[in-house]
Amino acid sequence: MTTTTPFFSPEKMYTESKDWLSFLNFVKTEYLFLLDTMKEVILPARNDDTQIEKEEILML
Repeated sequence: MTTTTPFFSPEKMYTESKDWLSFLNFVKTEYLFLLDTMKEVILPARNDDTQIEKEEILML
């Protein structure tokens, strides 16, 4: 039993890789935004006696 993989045109592969890279950059930007939000908004609003929890959250 032999299976074959269809070949894609170079144009389609180029377009798909551009789309994938664009999505990857979007996810990276959203991740950095989430980290900044946690550091600047969420964590300072907590009490100082939760320093251990802050460090645990940032280690994720």
